[in-house]
Amino acid sequence: MVLGLEMEFPEVQDANTQRAVTGRDGANRYPSIAAVTLNFGSPDDTFECVRSLQASQYPDLRVIVVDNGSSAENRDRLRRNLPNAVTFIQSETNLGFAGGNNVGMRRALQDGADYVLLINNDATIKRDALEVLADAAGGMEKLGILGGKIVVADEKGPTAEIWSAGGWYSPWRASGYMRGQGEADRGQYEKAEDTSFIPACFWFVPAGVLCSTGLLAEDFFLYAEDLDYTLRLRRAGYRIRYEPRAICYHKVSRSHWRNRKRASPLLNYYTNRNRMLIARKWLPPPKRALFYVYFTASRLISAVLHRDLSYFNGLWDGMRGRTGPVRSGG
Repeated sequence: MVLGLEMEFPEVQDANTQRAVTGRDGANRYPSIAAVTLNFGSPDDTFECVRSLQASQYPDLRVIVVDNGSSAENRDRLRRNLPNAVTFIQSETNLGFAGGNNVGMRRALQDGADYVLLINNDATIKRDALEVLADAAGGMEKLGILGGKIVVADEKGPTAEIWSAGGWYSPWRASGYMRGQGEADRGQYEKAEDTSFIPACFWFVPAGVLCSTGLLAEDFFLYAEDLDYTLRLRRAGYRIRYEPRAICYHKVSRSHWRNRKRASPLLNYYTNRNRMLIARKWLPPPKRALFYVYFTASRLISAVLHRDLSYFNGLWDGMRGRTGPVRSGG
């Protein structure tokens, strides 16, 4: 249950709003941006993310925080400490990454945003990032998603390590991969260009795209919903675009991705299950059959080497087409 949120998608004139749009009073204005971030657990990172967004001083920005079924204590902290200008939406249960962000995006569309920014709550932005995104998106034909350069941050602040500079989709592995991950930022990815995958840590999406294509698929619950959405957009003829001037700082050390050798069983389950779901949905039969052979063998080997049944459980549930949150008891 989500408190206080029931709406239909509004009418949106065009997916690609110009850099300056005309308001009802006939005056030019900046396109409106609604930034959506999802909180689960302690809100400390969320507070920092919100401060970063508001520090950008973008002229027409609304911030929406969705709490995804956190404890009463953490929800109370959010209510007490979020600025009054921030829209706070509480979900009584954990809806997953897709479900929680969909709640925020529906509110953004209801409020009439021209663009929706999805940003991880453990991420912050460079001060001019929103201005850069709005400028780059303005007038770009068939824009589906615009993403920036994502740099690793730690407790001391931004580092020189790239987390994502665009990405690509590998159908043979039914997975999306981030370009430049782990590399030092030496200016090697400074060209704005189309790409086949961008992680949903930092997405800038025209409202019209969300209205025409729909929101994130909630079947995945956690991981791979961003790959599925980019594939949907590309099939519909939209572009996935990388813009290196828009900088985002991501506290990767607080996520599961810092060291895959110590990945949690939950991460292993969802990534393995959802790769099977991607293959079932997006691969033609010949490629799907080859993928099943490769993936089954590799996951069974991983389960033995790591002594972790989550590899097998994710594989098995993916084969059976199970979706949504992990279920206990088989």
